[in-house]
Amino acid sequence: MQPTDLEEATQHAQDRYRGLSEQLESLDEERADDLRAALEAAEDAIDEAQDTDEDQSRYDALHRAADYIQSAQDDIDTLQDAAGFDVSYAEELEALEEAIEEVEDGLDEALEDVDEGDADEDDEETDGYEVTVSGETKVLDQQYIEPIELLRTFEYDPNQYVLYPPDEDERVPKDSEINLAEENVFDAIPVDTAYGSTQLDDVLAADIDALRENREVDVDTEAEAQFVHVIVRDYQIPSDAYNADTTDVMIRVHENYPQKAPDWVYVDEDLRLEGGGELRKSRDDQVRGWLALSWHINKLDGIEWEPYETDLEWYLETVANGRLRQGD
Repeated sequence: MQPTDLEEATQHAQDRYRGLSEQLESLDEERADDLRAALEAAEDAIDEAQDTDEDQSRYDALHRAADYIQSAQDDIDTLQDAAGFDVSYAEELEALEEAIEEVEDGLDEALEDVDEGDADEDDEETDGYEVTVSGETKVLDQQYIEPIELLRTFEYDPNQYVLYPPDEDERVPKDSEINLAEENVFDAIPVDTAYGSTQLDDVLAADIDALRENREVDVDTEAEAQFVHVIVRDYQIPSDAYNADTTDVMIRVHENYPQKAPDWVYVDEDLRLEGGGELRKSRDDQVRGWLALSWHINKLDGIEWEPYETDLEWYLETVANGRLRQGD
């Protein structure tokens, strides 16, 4: 889908929103306002993509638009939960959701069409980029690297260590990208001694312990603001339709857990169908290093999240397992 078509699709979603604005505001005024703002921001980013001739600038603008649309998707999911299925405007609410999904699908296509690498063709050749972590120095081929990859390059476990620039209190966010031509000296600090280290609350900690009884589970408290990544290693895929028998499954736990349920299903970034095709309604630009599968509790018949009753084990075996059983 071209930026001009994306702009029309986004405007259509905004029209749908305006037709429901009063009802949505009565459900949750703050969420409704967030939804409106996200759609407007997405349209602005799509306009920017339409106005530029540079592939990298277009890609960046479309990527921002995709982030805004993902926020809009989260907002509409929450508003649907609040509305229930028996409200008089249920059909209009579903039409709004479908309009947002159309923009989301269009952005996925547009991002695939943009060759992100063209913007780097004019970069000067170099013999490599020198980087030092906790006193050890190596020369790397790439100019840009994610903190997680850099930690692994120096044989630090990203679940146990975070990066800090020297003599600074602000850690390097794990979902950022480091330009080694500008910044190349860091300290690797254990998570439990790092400044502002995140502690798990009792409910989440207990649910993780239960999950670990029969599985290998890693926990990353620093990957994203407001989220903890609970990673189940080598989960057995309940279908032979894929190119692997197992995958890591990441449960993205919001800071308001268990009141707020996990959403989506996150699997290995290279998971494909057996014939090499991409999984249905998947995207690799939502959370770095993971393939996100669009699969939501509130759209599954007979399935409901109940705080303090349902837990991570339930989510893994009911929601994640259910998506992987689809075989597409």
